[in-house]
Amino acid sequence: LAFFLYFGHVWLLMQRPDIAVWVIGTFIVYGVVRFYAMWFGAWNCLFLLRKNDTREPDHWQKQARPLGSMAFDSVWHAIIIPNYKEPIDKLRQTLDTIAAQSIASRIVVCMGMEARDPNATAVAELLQSEYAGRLGGDCYSLHPV
Repeated sequence: LAFFLYFGHVWLLMQRPDIAVWVIGTFIVYGVVRFYAMWFGAWNCLFLLRKNDTREPDHWQKQARPLGSMAFDSVWHAIIIPNYKEPIDKLRQTLDTIAAQSIASRIVVCMGMEARDPNATAVAELLQSEYAGRLGGDCYSLHPV
């Protein structure tokens, strides 16, 4: 099969040039169609991104909900941050980004700490005290190895 894939077009060009031209033309047309479909999809996505970027941040919260769906305010999000000996500045940067969200009051953060890290408990409790009022909730767990 590999031999035919590598050298079959040469044999086909010598034996049946009409079929070879049809096969090669089919691959070219397929490639052109895929190329333009990809670019159309990319431009469409950029258009939709620009359209959505001009909306208010709470646009989706104001939309009418379909019958039987949950209210936007009833959805809570859980974020798990696994870490082992991460610098506290990096953890603060992560938590600052989460706390800056418009729905931060409905986000619960759980930090998964390694028990073999000697500073894990102190770092987790310090971050809990710093971000207590900025998030919907926070917790940490120590995982033994």
